[in-house]
Amino acid sequence: MKQYYWLVLAVPFLLTCKKVEEESIPFRASGYLLEAGTNKPFPNRTMNATDGYWGVGETVYDQALTDENGFFEFNFSTKYSQLNEVVVECAGFPGNHQRYGRDQDGNFVELSRDFELDDAIMKNNQEYIFYLFPKAYFYFSLPTLTQELMGYTLEIYQESSKADIFMYPLDDPASVFHLTSVRPLEAANRAFGTFTLRNGVVIKSDTFNVYCPPNLTTEVYLDLQL
Repeated sequence: MKQYYWLVLAVPFLLTCKKVEEESIPFRASGYLLEAGTNKPFPNRTMNATDGYWGVGETVYDQALTDENGFFEFNFSTKYSQLNEVVVECAGFPGNHQRYGRDQDGNFVELSRDFELDDAIMKNNQEYIFYLFPKAYFYFSLPTLTQELMGYTLEIYQESSKADIFMYPLDDPASVFHLTSVRPLEAANRAFGTFTLRNGVVIKSDTFNVYCPPNLTTEVYLDLQL
């Protein structure tokens, strides 16, 4: 019997080392790819369902081609733990449209990503409408920079593009030039957010919210007058 003692010890150890396969479950999500305002469909566009990580190592779970109505559908199986990582992506994005859109609930959605957005996550057994906005441009304009204003820093959070907060020292010509340069609107059809004038402490804080027509460049005036 002694020769079998090692089996008594080895079998439980081997069982604990055995990998437990995670359950694979079906995932289905569908939607329409439309132009905002006109509801014009985008046919023959490749839509990818990915794990939400751009670049090397990105996993594409499924691909679908939009039909003449802009409709697409994903239908595949994935691990349960990956259900909250499924993100939609539009390959071959229309060049004359913005890279980001909104769904029918007003949430930002990623259709050609540079960074991760939680609102882009697709849910199982749901249907979505993804609206693409034609490109629009805008620029920030300022009042005449007095000596007093040039002693401050302008902080801008451009919420309409999900951008981070940017700081612009008003006594730096290069910073002011960058601030007032023309820039594309990345999401939706309005430039909106907050601006704060500060010098160690908050001097003035306000919001901006300006409609930007497609294919035009719109002025967004920031009232810095104290």
